[in-house]
Amino acid sequence: MGQKKNMDLVIGSKIKIEEAYFSGKYPDRKFEGKRVFEAIIVKASYSPKLVLWFTLDVVSSRHDSIEQGKKIKRKAKTLYRNVTGFKDGDKHSQAKRHLTETRHTAVAKYNEAQAKSAA
Repeated sequence: MGQKKNMDLVIGSKIKIEEAYFSGKYPDRKFEGKRVFEAIIVKASYSPKLVLWFTLDVVSSRHDSIEQGKKIKRKAKTLYRNVTGFKDGDKHSQAKRHLTETRHTAVAKYNEAQAKSAA
């Protein structure tokens, strides 16, 4: 896997992630350490407030708390911060174009909802 310099995360990208792991429930959570896993981005979507989310398919893991084959969701801003390795997918430019179109659709829906609530 390459470096994360100039990285565009899109569907099909294979990434290596290092993130903090906690046990217990908030506010009594306990920091257990860092966990490292590799995943492929299988879905990108925007929330109603235009927050980008990625669905990941875990390919391999070095930690018991996250199993291979499990699908997990992470915010894009969190992923960009935690990615330690990155490799483009086979259809990188096509996936990037699709993500841009999805963003435009999400923005249009958001603007429409804001206009209705203001009226």
